[in-house]
Amino acid sequence: MNEPRRDPILEKWLSDGPDQGPEHGLNRALAATQKVAQRPGWTFPRWWLPAPVAEVELGVPRSLALAAVLVLTLALLIALAAAFGNRNAPLILSPSENVIAFSEGGAIYVANPDGTNKRNLNLGVTGASAPVFSPDGSRIAFVAGGTLHIATVDGSSPRLVDASHGMVVADSDLPNYSWSADGKGLAMSVVDGGVATIYVVDREGENFQSLTDGTKDSDLPSWGPASAMNNVYSRSGEWIAYRVTDLGASQRSFERVHPDGTGMEVMAAVIGPDSYLGKLSWSPPDAADAGSFSTSYAMNVGFGTDTRAVIDGGVGHALDIWTDGLGGYAAAPIPWSSDSRYLAFIKSDGAVVLADDDRTFDIYDGQFRDIGPVLGCWVDWSPDNQFLYGAAPDGCQGIAVVPLAHPGSAVTLTTEPGTASWRSVP
Repeated sequence: MNEPRRDPILEKWLSDGPDQGPEHGLNRALAATQKVAQRPGWTFPRWWLPAPVAEVELGVPRSLALAAVLVLTLALLIALAAAFGNRNAPLILSPSENVIAFSEGGAIYVANPDGTNKRNLNLGVTGASAPVFSPDGSRIAFVAGGTLHIATVDGSSPRLVDASHGMVVADSDLPNYSWSADGKGLAMSVVDGGVATIYVVDREGENFQSLTDGTKDSDLPSWGPASAMNNVYSRSGEWIAYRVTDLGASQRSFERVHPDGTGMEVMAAVIGPDSYLGKLSWSPPDAADAGSFSTSYAMNVGFGTDTRAVIDGGVGHALDIWTDGLGGYAAAPIPWSSDSRYLAFIKSDGAVVLADDDRTFDIYDGQFRDIGPVLGCWVDWSPDNQFLYGAAPDGCQGIAVVPLAHPGSAVTLTTEPGTASWRSVP
């Protein structure tokens, strides 16, 4: 190995000191320092690592250390791009996710029933509200800009379709649309020529057609279950029920029609300028008898009478399960639990009541469970019947979930008013 070259004058000047050292020693010292190669600061570990880690001597060659720093920097940039570049990417739900959808800030969010894991679906539109999941949970319908949209939430295509083909959904406190039992179709009430008219469309946004003729306002469609007769699925056994109001607003009724527009018939009617009917609910499939389904709804015959909660077997006779007045939205349905054992409604004093589904006698004699004013405006069941959910009490400003085992332990998902939809999963 070659010995390093020595400078006698510089050594003498450093040994004797600046005052007594040889002449030109200072100039030699300054020149020597200018020849020392300096590493850029960013190549030192202390620039990138916490102090305790940076001080550890790793014995790694400088070239290898520099390469490692470059690799880590590139990985960091990729991670940041993924985090910030995909903030508006659509959220894909797994088939097993049990979530509730609701609107907040003009977007549709989902959250676990206990309020955790709240996420934006990122549907790519603004002003979205009133979400409704399809029965299989793969799609969600919602209103944005007055029109109805269908979006997939399982990653399938097309991601977003215009379900109402630019027509405005009829105004209502509740979603003015309803999925078919198999999730392949959607019935809606849209304004056509100034009249609320029932249309149907498939889940791809195609085969858009009207079912009513526009001579009367028709809204709040409710797509019933498939016929259970002989356990054979048949679209001819399906019905879409909807509320009808004549243009003079003196008579209201329920009509039903097959999805192909045939077989239209009147189910029930009330007459009087102050009478009304709420949204009709169909009994679950396992409550069917030879293909016949019962329905439930709120009814007021007018003339200053109280609103009633009714079970209608479709044979010209209805059972009054409650006659002392209802609270919440006037059009709110009387929903059934999925096992068809109970119905839920809000009394005029704001308390939520669970009523037995008792259709064995001409006079209803079921039992009631009053769980107090835990929800307001509207109420619905969880798919497993262990919870109720609906508008939060005290002004309906928000969405709340109420465990039936402990009604006082409600969870609030959002403080914004609106409706919600619980996704049923296998």
